[in-house]
Amino acid sequence: MQWVPVASKEGSAYVDLDKIVKVQFETENGALRAHLFAATGSNSLVLAGIVVDAEIASALYRIIQDQSFS
Repeated sequence: MQWVPVASKEGSAYVDLDKIVKVQFETENGALRAHLFAATGSNSLVLAGIVVDAEIASALYRIIQDQSFS
């Protein structure tokens, strides 16, 4: 399990990356943010949280880029 801190509707939380099925990146005021989505059943997704820590979001971006080119 890889737990990362996120901002969520409930406030601060931790999300298990093993449960994440989609990551959407965006920049806000020059800061990279990663929106993490988890599956909830039959083809539906729920926003699990937003990674607001710039270092963690950048690391996730690099990992995904590396995997997509492998």
